[in-house]
Amino acid sequence: MNVGSSAPDLVSVDELKAYLRIETDAEDALLAGLIRTASATVEAWCGQLLVTQERVDEGITADGVLPLSGNPVRRVETVARQEADGSWIDLPPEAWTVEMDGWGRAHVRVGPGGSPKRLRCRYRAGMAETWNAVPEPLRQAVIRAAAHAFTHRDGAEDAGIPAAVRQLVAPFRVMRAGGGFAA
Repeated sequence: MNVGSSAPDLVSVDELKAYLRIETDAEDALLAGLIRTASATVEAWCGQLLVTQERVDEGITADGVLPLSGNPVRRVETVARQEADGSWIDLPPEAWTVEMDGWGRAHVRVGPGGSPKRLRCRYRAGMAETWNAVPEPLRQAVIRAAAHAFTHRDGAEDAGIPAAVRQLVAPFRVMRAGGGFAA
């Protein structure tokens, strides 16, 4: 199980309206939804969260290792272990370690292995602390992906996200551990 707080939109409805040359407010709700969808799509292509947010990952592990689903990981705040009675006990920082690769993917390791453990980790992950600090090519990718979705709504001729959007995202894609690109 993983839970993340919702990140702020990378671009505003007004920015998208300016790009699309829309002067009315009639479609603001639709545009806001397209921005959220485009942001999630760009995050999936990158294989990382764009704006830092709090995350909680929980899982059962036999080897004492809990991989964290959000990246790049900025800081692990707490690690807890579930007891047999269902209660949670926060572990002291010396009882766990964080192992991270160069792309910001991480896992938490708790004490010696042995019997399966249910762990819960609260941490912060994301590329930039604020939407304004996200690299401009990624913000432009969100605008262009949202604009494409707006102008090609259910069109039979739509061939998917344009190559220009993929090119804007390409330099930021994270390699998977087993080779190849994320998402």
